[in-house]
Amino acid sequence: MKEFNFYLYLLLICVPVYGGQIEVCHDCEVRTIQDAVDIAKDGDQIIIRKGIYKEHDIEVDKSLHFVGEKGTVIDGETRGTVLSIRSNDFSI
Repeated sequence: MKEFNFYLYLLLICVPVYGGQIEVCHDCEVRTIQDAVDIAKDGDQIIIRKGIYKEHDIEVDKSLHFVGEKGTVIDGETRGTVLSIRSNDFSI
């Protein structure tokens, strides 16, 4: 039984755990990446659907995971910083 518990423990620490998912697209409830970041909680996954997002100065200060579909572009329009990450646990 102890061996089973050990393997179960290893499985649990090796599997990435994310919170909720927030979908961003031009026809979705959440239409900008910054809005998604604002409503997200630590551990959430933000799924960015294919499209061009004209955004700049997106500030991430939470533990988030971004997933972008092929063809996703964040166009900062040469204004400011496109993406500023101030989190210890962030991935794209």
